[in-house]
Amino acid sequence: MTTSAGSPAAPSPSPSPSPSPSPSPAPASGSSINAALGMPGRLLAGLGAGNPIADMTSQQIHPDIIDTYLVGVGGGSWPYWNSPDGAYVTYVSANVKAAGAVPMFTLYQMASPGEGNLGAINDASFMTRTRRCRNTST
Repeated sequence: MTTSAGSPAAPSPSPSPSPSPSPSPAPASGSSINAALGMPGRLLAGLGAGNPIADMTSQQIHPDIIDTYLVGVGGGSWPYWNSPDGAYVTYVSANVKAAGAVPMFTLYQMASPGEGNLGAINDASFMTRTRRCRNTST
């Protein structure tokens, strides 16, 4: 190919390939954790239950998850707050579900023998109570 003046024409650039479309994300399966919890297929947000549920609802706050802090092992700890033993979790769960949220529990017991006392990890008696406490809540 030449120009009208007889000189060779610059080659025309080859067409760029059109970008292929990005694949669509696969739809969430029905076996997602959100589906299992009966919640919408999105990131769930929650609040700790340091405030009563009534305070949350009176302020039009509707968390997806409400976390309740369980403390301790042994006499006077959460498994013995209601009857039968361990029923506290059942009662809290019912109240949280009635508010339209998923109940979540955080169990903290390492401070039972004293905050920062890691010697409890090697104490067979303490660790046995810890296992019993965990099995009570299931």
